[in-house]
Amino acid sequence: MDLYETGLAMTASESSMSGIEDAKTIDLVTINGQVGEVYLVMIATRPWGTNGDFVLQLQDKFRTYLNFVESGDLVRRFPESRGKRVVIRIDCASPPGFLENRLLRLVQSEWLDPLGIRVEVQVVK
Repeated sequence: MDLYETGLAMTASESSMSGIEDAKTIDLVTINGQVGEVYLVMIATRPWGTNGDFVLQLQDKFRTYLNFVESGDLVRRFPESRGKRVVIRIDCASPPGFLENRLLRLVQSEWLDPLGIRVEVQVVK
């Protein structure tokens, strides 16, 4: 299986995956050559809650991820990603709340669909 994973920080600190709380980092890049997809992964380790605590953080994180793709940084840093479909995946400990899901639908239709990018949510146990 042609699978490549790397931790990537867009800030000066390239230590560990920061999660949604740090809007200025790309948490993880995974390239699967067999299916022709590049996964830009966001890590959400805290519970989503019920009052939309993560909505603004999630929105800011999506802006960082979109800028990473649209600016060409993805292809510059990972040339093997050229021509592959981009998927933004959120790995989380629990399903997103109502307000986060609302934002995800809006981001998909308004920001990602025009670029051919898909968003996925993966609940990791």
